[in-house]
Amino acid sequence: MGREAQLPNCTSLLQPPTNGGGVRRSWISPQSLLVSNGRTLFYGRERSGPRPSSWRSAIPQVCHANREFGTFHRVSHRMSEFLWDPVERTMTGSLLRIVDPGPLRAPIISFVLRRNKDLDLVMETTTAGDAVSSAPTYPPGTLRRNDDRVRWENGFGFNATGKGVQPLSFKTSNDHRRGVRETVEISSVHSVEATFPDADAPAHTIDWLENVGDWFHWPQMINCERRVTETRSIGLGSNGVTITDEETEQGGSAACVKARVVDIDVYLCAKWIEPGDRHRKPGCLIYRGTPDEKTRERVRNVLSFSLGMFLVSLGHTAYSADWKMVSFKAISPYSIDGRVFDLPVMPPAPLAARSRNEIEPARLSRIASALYAVYDELGFGDLNWGFWHARCATPHIAPVHFGAIIEALRKTCADRFSGQIATKIVEDGETWGKFFEAVKPLVENLGIPADRKHLLQEAIGRTNGMPHKAVMEDLLARMKLEFGASESAAWRRRNAAAHGRAIPTGSEFEAIQDTKFLRGLFDRMLLRLVDASDIYIDYGSLNFPIRPLAEAPKGRGV
Repeated sequence: MGREAQLPNCTSLLQPPTNGGGVRRSWISPQSLLVSNGRTLFYGRERSGPRPSSWRSAIPQVCHANREFGTFHRVSHRMSEFLWDPVERTMTGSLLRIVDPGPLRAPIISFVLRRNKDLDLVMETTTAGDAVSSAPTYPPGTLRRNDDRVRWENGFGFNATGKGVQPLSFKTSNDHRRGVRETVEISSVHSVEATFPDADAPAHTIDWLENVGDWFHWPQMINCERRVTETRSIGLGSNGVTITDEETEQGGSAACVKARVVDIDVYLCAKWIEPGDRHRKPGCLIYRGTPDEKTRERVRNVLSFSLGMFLVSLGHTAYSADWKMVSFKAISPYSIDGRVFDLPVMPPAPLAARSRNEIEPARLSRIASALYAVYDELGFGDLNWGFWHARCATPHIAPVHFGAIIEALRKTCADRFSGQIATKIVEDGETWGKFFEAVKPLVENLGIPADRKHLLQEAIGRTNGMPHKAVMEDLLARMKLEFGASESAAWRRRNAAAHGRAIPTGSEFEAIQDTKFLRGLFDRMLLRLVDASDIYIDYGSLNFPIRPLAEAPKGRGV
């Protein structure tokens, strides 16, 4: 397909022609409008009867035609509306033109919207060489929320909006032979949203995902059937001959699991389309109904943690009861600069009794539901964010990341056991007050500057707090979780990393293993707190043994 923004002058071809002021009962089929290499081609075919009421019937998906006006031949290849994120094919196949350029150079002659190799939405716009932007200029170092927008229309009532549009670069070229000077501008786009006109009420939702790997043996089937009917009519009327043939393709694969997250049924599907250069590990989440964006994000987060596999969101599409598109929102995904694609799949607990890479829907649902039910109490959005950044971090700083989410989880646990865990060495306030008053004269009599005396008194006041390690040990005891020697050493490593101490030469392997122990400690605390599992996978020990939650790792090399 060519660049659809070159079609504004062709819109008039789609209007009902008039004859002497009266409206003729005929129209020009927009299926005869083709764009090729930036040129508008028109193969006129007058159709009788009223114009179609739906814009869908007026816009072809992919068209090929010969260039002889004596004949007309069109072959349409249309991808099913539910097969993949529709943003690229919809934006390039809907006769859209930019009516509000936002921060971009304008007027715009044409545009192309696509996903790049990192799956980000990128737009290329072509303008005259002297086109300028009306957006304000921000000095380097400015921090702002980018709400700049671009708006598209196609003349059939279909509109789309791009948000978070950020111009990145431009290039001006001159064609001296043709006397043409044009500028091509590249911009990033955070999201594109559209609602289709005359669409039915939404009944289903698909979240489009990447990084749904094939490591698991999925428990449920996806069965596919495609039917192609070819009909050729020779001659007209009763003297004609009609030849019809139908071809059916059937197939299926185990590539799905149905999970129940509290009261939400969701189907997680892998290999939704064939992987390729632009689709690494394509998958989706299918909902019956239309849960809001916040709900879908929570479901995606708890499933990501439960599976040990970061589900990269590309956006969603809402469908009617008969699976016609109602609306869509495509986004530039967050994948920690693509590092999540390289992470091994490491669920916190076994998802099946028989094999490590099988999934029993009941086990997956238990973990996901337990996390979802206390999502706000845990602040799981922040915990999940910190967890995946910790997994992607380099060994010298990863202990800090895991330590941070363990501390955040420790505070939640402490709130659960409020009053049962000692947080002060001297718990009686009166006793501590007498001690502090007795120490004050000793500080005053020291031969040090007054400001140093003040600092010393403040430091003494803070000494009544229980050390973090002691609080952690008490908390784990309350949770009936052992605090093993390996985890204790890893906790000290976390403190050293937080204070910028380098990994001693020769102990690099121990540092990496300590990170695994910290991850295991976080998993055990979280699974116990929400009662998501009774066992966990010890990734810090050889062969990744499955242990009861109460049992700590046995140590290095065990």
